[in-house]
Amino acid sequence: MANQARNEAVKQATEMFKRGVFPGAVTGGVIGVAPGILLILVLTGDSYYIGGAEVLGFIIMSIAAGTLLGAAIGGYCSVIAGTVRKTLVARGILRG
Repeated sequence: MANQARNEAVKQATEMFKRGVFPGAVTGGVIGVAPGILLILVLTGDSYYIGGAEVLGFIIMSIAAGTLLGAAIGGYCSVIAGTVRKTLVARGILRG
């Protein structure tokens, strides 16, 4: 019985995580543009020449890092919110 309940909880947590991944990835990707642009602004100071490939590389790496972190954070936040909601519904504080 306990294993079945645990498996069901893991299954629900996985579904909640999957729901939060895409919104988190999109948000993280959009936010990831800023560090790439700021890095380019810093590096294009007085004496350092930066080429087009480096500019593109910095921006792509920043977007990729932001997307990865955003997806993880969004998924975890979705699990936390879903668990809190499930607890509140089970205690009768919130209607399901």
